[in-house]
Amino acid sequence: SLGLVALSVMAPIESFSLSVVIGLSSAAGVLIGNELGAKNYDSTYLKAKSVMIFNMLVSVVLALILYGFQVQVLGLFPVLTGDAQELAKKFIIVLCLGIVLRSIPMMAITGILRAGGDVKFCLYQDLIAQWLITIPIAALAAIYLDFQPEWIFLIFLLGEFLKCFSSVLRIKSKQWIKQIIN
Repeated sequence: SLGLVALSVMAPIESFSLSVVIGLSSAAGVLIGNELGAKNYDSTYLKAKSVMIFNMLVSVVLALILYGFQVQVLGLFPVLTGDAQELAKKFIIVLCLGIVLRSIPMMAITGILRAGGDVKFCLYQDLIAQWLITIPIAALAAIYLDFQPEWIFLIFLLGEFLKCFSSVLRIKSKQWIKQIIN
């Protein structure tokens, strides 16, 4: 169908765009782990805040670049014609929002909380946000409510939105700062 064609084009664009954020999150995990290993607990929290802010700025710039060059990016996929091209343009807007939205929990979970040893919180947060909230709502919207494809694509960001709040609150609580080596 039309939605599948447009969505299949979004997958490599999304992967390429998010690779920058994933790289930053992995680098932050090393920085946070080093601080905790050195028992620099006060500077660990300050570094966590700094990498979150830097990550947000990078993701906003990345989303703006993608939005600004959407015609050129979509031009790389000649399979998109007519209605599929229009739907892909709508998906690009959702994708730009998704890049910024996903960058927050990605940095928080992968770069900070897991490095701080807060693995259980990350696991439960992912399970609840994805399997108990996002997927059932998206399935309901697609199967029973007959939502348009771009709205279904947007609904899949709901879990990321929820993880933004819970992750940021967890970081602010400082409960994730754990002693790695006794």
